[in-house]
Amino acid sequence: MSAYLTEYTDIARALGTGLSRQIEQLERLSAQIHFADRLRALHPDRAAEWEKCILEAGRLAEAALRESAVDLDGIVADGEAALAPIAATAKEYELLCVSHAHIDMNWMWSWPETVAVCNDTFDTMLKLMEEFPSFI
Repeated sequence: MSAYLTEYTDIARALGTGLSRQIEQLERLSAQIHFADRLRALHPDRAAEWEKCILEAGRLAEAALRESAVDLDGIVADGEAALAPIAATAKEYELLCVSHAHIDMNWMWSWPETVAVCNDTFDTMLKLMEEFPSFI
């Protein structure tokens, strides 16, 4: 299923930026299906039940993408409805995003370029800390 979504996403990107919302919708559904499948692997006691939900979400997406007129909002809504039994367990997890910047000061940059990269990186982190107080 994900290969089909990836192919459609690649085609949409090639056609132009006017399809950016469609690309976002496809990536959203693909990410949800992928996450649900990984979560299924962590819960063997629920794996059989959840596999049916995941396959149904994938089936809905593939069937809709084969049609000439695609209602991506409807596809995502139907896919999310199929994945709903997994949602409660998914919400028990806490997601931690850890930022990282690697600045290789021995790379082939001149001294001014190295200083500029360091300054830009640190400035970005400070702006994020101001915008998001819980960002550390």
